[in-house]
Amino acid sequence: MDRELRHEQDARDRKQRAMDLEIERERRFDVRESRLFDQFRDYLDITRSDLKDAVLVRERAARLQLQLKHSEENAAAAAAAAAERSRVAHDVIQPITGTSIEPAQPAHSFIALSDVVDACYQSYVWYNCAEKLFFNGK
Repeated sequence: MDRELRHEQDARDRKQRAMDLEIERERRFDVRESRLFDQFRDYLDITRSDLKDAVLVRERAARLQLQLKHSEENAAAAAAAAAERSRVAHDVIQPITGTSIEPAQPAHSFIALSDVVDACYQSYVWYNCAEKLFFNGK
């Protein structure tokens, strides 16, 4: 009889240990599953913020390219206008026979040249700004 009780007790102990092992295994699985879910959620958050940053960088690059295009167009227009003013200043002044008229004053050429230099400098500044923002990050 004592032997039977011992066998029954051993059987109950084995069942209890098996149940305890199964509970521990499930707890570990739940912890691992929670950790993986947290990692996945963090990955999605990082990806979402990276995508938002990429969109902002693309928008900034497009805006800078547009500004660069406009500044180049403005520089070309200013250079053309300056060249036209310079040409007109030289064409308008023609010597009249019998009188002494000074040739075109150098101030007109200086003003036209300074307009071209200003326009080119603005274009250069915009280009450098766009290049720094586009290739060097922010």
